[in-house]
Amino acid sequence: MAAAISTAEDLADLMAFAAQRRKNMTAMATFFEQAGTTIDAAPPIMGETDTKRSSLTKWMQNLFLRPGDTVLLPPGIKANTQAPAGDMPGHDTTVRIETMVLCAIIGVPYHQATSDWKEAPERAMRFAGADLKSHVTILRRQIEHQCLRKLWKDFVKVAQTVGAWTPPPGATEAEIYATEWQWPVIQQATLDRELNVMSAMVAAGQLPPSILVEDYFGIEFADMTRRYAYDAATATANGMLQFTDKWKAATEVAKRILAEAEAREAHERDLVDQAKLDRSVLGSEID
Repeated sequence: MAAAISTAEDLADLMAFAAQRRKNMTAMATFFEQAGTTIDAAPPIMGETDTKRSSLTKWMQNLFLRPGDTVLLPPGIKANTQAPAGDMPGHDTTVRIETMVLCAIIGVPYHQATSDWKEAPERAMRFAGADLKSHVTILRRQIEHQCLRKLWKDFVKVAQTVGAWTPPPGATEAEIYATEWQWPVIQQATLDRELNVMSAMVAAGQLPPSILVEDYFGIEFADMTRRYAYDAATATANGMLQFTDKWKAATEVAKRILAEAEAREAHERDLVDQAKLDRSVLGSEID
């Protein structure tokens, strides 16, 4: 609380200082010059008999100007008007500084409170990205718990009732209604740099690959391995052997995946070969 009061006092001082500077910028100073002589040695003004009273020094002392006044200067006199340097920040800059102070009082980042990301530093962008990701993750979990899981449970019950799906023997209730929702990945401002760091940690064995795949690509690690195995088995079935150094049909599951891929590709090949023998609408064979 004391820090907030102190910051508020600083803000009041800043605003008072800015107001006074703006007033000073409207003030002007006028200097009278006469070439070749000093003001005290200048000749008297025409029509005056008292040299002392008619000197330019006395004239300037009696001179009083108001806004909008026009004064005819004596012959040979030049007026040099100067104003204080206008180095005070403009209105936009002043308001921005005041807003930053207010955001510091309530503990909210300026760029996040105003959505002014034009000159935001990288640190602020990273903080905003982490905050947004945390906020979205919380909302997603609420939606899954309060809505999506209940809808999925009702869908599974209907499927069992109409006989469209039967759970495997021995499956528990948690296993029957278990589901995982895939959400779009939130891209970070420095995603490439973070991916390089995370990949290096995975390669060094300091981080499990599931965290990298799930957090940065929104894919379950088990699904990723299945997709890779299906792709490698399909490539192997078609004679592309560049995946054999990373994937081999050495386990029972891998052998079944390879057999499924070979059967699927063989079926596709049979359809293509059979289509060449069929007659088209024009009655000619397909070459």
